[in-house]
Amino acid sequence: MTTALVIFGFYSCKTEINNPSPIEMQYFEDYTPPQYKWGFIGKSGEPVIDAIYDDLRDANSKIIAANLKGKWGFIDLNGNKVVDHKYKQAFDFSENRCFVQDFNNNWLLINEDGDSIKQLPYTSFKPFKDGLSIVGQANRYGVIDTSGSLIMNIIYPTLKYIKDGKFIAEKIKHGIINIKGNELLPFQFEKIYYSKTEVLRVKDDGLYAFYNIEKNMFSNDKYLKCYNFDGNFALVKTKSGYASVDKNFKKVHDFRYAYLEPIDGGFLKYKTSNNLYGIVDYKGNVMTKPEFELLNRYRSNMIVYSNNNLFGYLDNSGKELISPILPLVWDFKDGLARIITQNGIGFINNKGKMVIEDQFYEIKDFNNGIARYQSIR
Repeated sequence: MTTALVIFGFYSCKTEINNPSPIEMQYFEDYTPPQYKWGFIGKSGEPVIDAIYDDLRDANSKIIAANLKGKWGFIDLNGNKVVDHKYKQAFDFSENRCFVQDFNNNWLLINEDGDSIKQLPYTSFKPFKDGLSIVGQANRYGVIDTSGSLIMNIIYPTLKYIKDGKFIAEKIKHGIINIKGNELLPFQFEKIYYSKTEVLRVKDDGLYAFYNIEKNMFSNDKYLKCYNFDGNFALVKTKSGYASVDKNFKKVHDFRYAYLEPIDGGFLKYKTSNNLYGIVDYKGNVMTKPEFELLNRYRSNMIVYSNNNLFGYLDNSGKELISPILPLVWDFKDGLARIITQNGIGFINNKGKMVIEDQFYEIKDFNNGIARYQSIR
């Protein structure tokens, strides 16, 4: 009798596990797989992971989120399955942790082996940085650690991680707090803007200033507008026009242009009355004449430009590297740039030579030596 009960219980559990939930059944009633599947190519242009997936994320880490037949799981850089394809939604891994949603609409924190660490009652998640993740619920935000434990209460309408356990937070107005919720900068600003450098921008009474979080120092001057620091310099706008300042907030150069905008790499683009752009540095040295209809931002020491609706590239001295003969291009990354032709999407090198044939319906940039693609024509 006992054996029969055990066997009956085993098969009952097995049937329950294999039966989809009502949520899963409804999900797949409405699910339409893509016409073209996703895979990965290597830098030779040849497929290295077969195009069998309904969706893929970029290979930003050694474990990649992959959707197989409507369910998310994870594969490694060689295409081997790491975590079963069983989730309704999945984020990318960060610091050996990932947020996934099962087909009961539960959010889980898992590790790289696919083990569930904790079920979470939140609805929004940011990647882990320094062992911390900002999570949200009902438009309020707090912080958890890598065990899923709540270490900052879900109370802030705005919460942005800076570094070293410091956050930009909002309580009607904006301030800066540490992980314990202690105020490092009072909640008295209209807005505080995130920056990758130690110098942040703050806004109060419609004017902007700089704040060095490491030195706990504000700029003496206030500006009509200011931009994040690009290296040792930043662009500001005052009543008298544009100027550049250094990290001591001292003026470096006054500009006479009616329009200026940072384009990274230590450069700015200016626009003249005929709506053409040129390039100048923060000390006022003119790199190019105003002769471009469009200028992107510097990436990999190159910048995309356009004339007559065709695209080319300049180097970081403003010299033309590739003439504007291409119908559509993207920024360079890891020595290659995507371009689109009448045949499809391919890759060129910094000499303008096609090194991966323009044969893809869709393809993204390379990460960790592979690029996700959708169908070879």
